[in-house]
Amino acid sequence: LSGIHCPSCGIKMISAEEMNEILENCKDIKNTGDFVEYAKSYKEFINPEYFFVIEDLQRNYPPEEDINSAILSAKQAKKECLENLYDIQYEYVNKLIEDEKLSESDKTLLKYFETALFQLKDNNSVKAPASEYKNILKNTIFNMQTDQKWDIARKLRNEFTKEYFENSLYNFPENAEENLYGYYVLKNILRYSNPKMVKIDEDLDEARIYNKILLCRRCEKTKKKSLYEILNSDEKHLEYYKTFISDLSEKSLNGELGEEKLYPVFMHGYMRKLSSNNLDIKGSEANALLKKPMFEINQSINFDLVDIEGIPCACCGKPTISHTRKLKLQEQIANAKDKYEILEILNNNREIIRGRYIPFVKKYEEILQENPGATDDEVLQMLRDFSKKRIKNALIIAKEYAQKELKGNRFNEPEKIRIQQYIDNVDKYYMDTDYEGIFNFGKYGQMINDTLAPIPRTKKGKLLATLRYTVKDKMAGQFALHPLQKVIDRYDSPLKVFAQNIIKESVATKDHFIARNLEGADDADNMVVLCKSCNQYKGNSPVYDWIERDKRILPNFQNYFDYIAEGIKNGEIDSSKAEYLKKLQMTAYDASKGKMDIEYNSDFVL
Repeated sequence: LSGIHCPSCGIKMISAEEMNEILENCKDIKNTGDFVEYAKSYKEFINPEYFFVIEDLQRNYPPEEDINSAILSAKQAKKECLENLYDIQYEYVNKLIEDEKLSESDKTLLKYFETALFQLKDNNSVKAPASEYKNILKNTIFNMQTDQKWDIARKLRNEFTKEYFENSLYNFPENAEENLYGYYVLKNILRYSNPKMVKIDEDLDEARIYNKILLCRRCEKTKKKSLYEILNSDEKHLEYYKTFISDLSEKSLNGELGEEKLYPVFMHGYMRKLSSNNLDIKGSEANALLKKPMFEINQSINFDLVDIEGIPCACCGKPTISHTRKLKLQEQIANAKDKYEILEILNNNREIIRGRYIPFVKKYEEILQENPGATDDEVLQMLRDFSKKRIKNALIIAKEYAQKELKGNRFNEPEKIRIQQYIDNVDKYYMDTDYEGIFNFGKYGQMINDTLAPIPRTKKGKLLATLRYTVKDKMAGQFALHPLQKVIDRYDSPLKVFAQNIIKESVATKDHFIARNLEGADDADNMVVLCKSCNQYKGNSPVYDWIERDKRILPNFQNYFDYIAEGIKNGEIDSSKAEYLKKLQMTAYDASKGKMDIEYNSDFVL
């Protein structure tokens, strides 16, 4: 692929095919001026650190000069700079040797460095001078006793690496044609912008497409550093990453990713998880583009059960609402005269409000009774404080569960030390409710993973699920209570947006019963109706894990089957759905390892 920006450095990457086309056209250029202008026309593909080559040619040589002779002259000038660096470093090390604070053993190591440095300078047969230079540092400077050794090594290495690399941009093959030096220099520059697919986590299965990311060849050379900069993005690197996601999403929408059209979605989900939600692109154009391929695939799947008003959610069992009803209720809320009318609308529709949000509706009513004069903003803040307390209580329950495990004999002593570390981390970092915004569940989840990593998955499965989902279940209200300011401005009341967000969670959605990233099929037979709230709660979990963490799912899933079967018998639902239920019955049994043994007889229904 070409035209995708590197998520680490931001440069626009160029495919080998497009690069070769550019280089082929470069072969006919004879003078320096034309070469400079031609190279500048592809500046978007050239890393700014390498553009000095073009600038030096423009600054130091007349436009009419033959490009081959200009490059030979520039190459010689760069070679002299490298030879001068040997002398400069020799003088720097000599001054260090005169430092009375250094021990005699350190001074001896510095003298060894000087000797090895000049041997490297005089030895033209060394095939990899940069690697040899690093070995010299390891055998001398790295072994010094002074605390300054790393600063000394870093200064020497960075100087040499920079100068040696800049020289390498002027390298030609031994059999290079004399009239094609411009071609070879431009090739040396552009090839560092070729895209390379690299593994994100070396310990993860090679076949998992979401465990791969595109980097330019330059950033691929320093893969660990590049990935660290992406996952711990500052403002600049986050913009690089957003541009990268936008580029990939557009390629997906144009059909250029072939069967891997959802690669950007899965890869971003994995990167966001690894970054503890640091790579949050919500509200950005990149996020809007990212959702489009998923939306288009979902739209193409003919699954009309989702349009039935009141069909129960296969997870929580409560009736769902159609998109049309959602819009009508949201319009009622938008037209409400005050906060009391908003509460009345919510109470009149309690039967469709998800169970996770009922405590907030009750609290809202309690606040209005106790604080009749409170402004909308004050009510919202009281609801936010209530949400924080719920999360704190959930953390206490999770912590108590972990403490209970410490007293049992399921885990050995080293594993109990890890569990105690989790408890200590919760006390140290998560019990304070004086934080702004939404509780960082991603960071909390990453802390659990990092702390309990050495414990075998077979032993810690239930522990992990309890520590995670005890807290995640109480996260629901956080998102409803922190709407975007531009949305609040549209309705002139944060409480209206809060109420609309609650209603929105009841909408019927299509969900892949076996998640896409677990090779679930994009067809109607792999679809179930979930409310939006449960769809997010289920996520990409394997079916077995999903039902393990909530025992209510089994009876609710049976209820989902019974509702559709009854509709077929009564003629309210098309009889073709009998075959859908039959296939889903078998899929559910296999995917749940026999836990979902759904009662269903298609012959009886028909």
